Amino acid sequence: MTAHEASLQAIRDALDSNAHCVPGLLFRNRVVATEHGELSYEHDQELLVLLDGGINYTFWYGHVVRGTPAPDAGSGPIWVALIVSSHFFVDAPTVDLLFRRYAYAMRDRCDYTPAWAQGPEDVFAVRATFPEACAALAVMIRRFEQDLRDSRSVVEGLEKWDGEYGSENMVETIVEPPGRLDLRSFDVYGLDLKKDYNGMFSPSPHYDFSPGREP
Repeated sequence: MTAHEASLQAIRDALDSNAHCVPGLLFRNRVVATEHGELSYEHDQELLVLLDGGINYTFWYGHVVRGTPAPDAGSGPIWVALIVSSHFFVDAPTVDLLFRRYAYAMRDRCDYTPAWAQGPEDVFAVRATFPEACAALAVMIRRFEQDLRDSRSVVEGLEKWDGEYGSENMVETIVEPPGRLDLRSFDVYGLDLKKDYNGMFSPSPHYDFSPGREP
């Protein structure tokens, strides 16, 4: 082992030895499932996937969740598979905390953006069972391309810059991919920001690094 390799290994060993430095479950595993979800109806099964770790300054998630049935619904369970983006990087050292933090970001903070679709099930699908919804999500992931799923703002006109900073020197345009914006994620996460009487958000679910506690 060279001195360079030894230096890197020493840092890796230090990271592995400190629970405060261990990456979260979703970052390590990419796919995490639970039998007792936070957003699923009756806290049923739930699954979360990290599609993209912020390559273009946003995070893309795949989610399988049991939907809330309509009051007059006479059919069986409704399982939803969907893809959305968010400015929140959601992760945690434990499964329960991971899904609580995802619910906080999507439901309490409403920090999600519906995706664009070129086909009827590119970003949202409804199935009768959890395995079928997972299979539908796998198809969405195979089709996933950021440029087809995301509207992005592009700043133009910098070549006209005359040395004075100002908004008149820039033009912001929205580049829209083909297809349509699929708004059905609103039905899953809602649009009701959870604020207190002072208009403040509650803090994100916290992890307690107790002495000697392993993540």
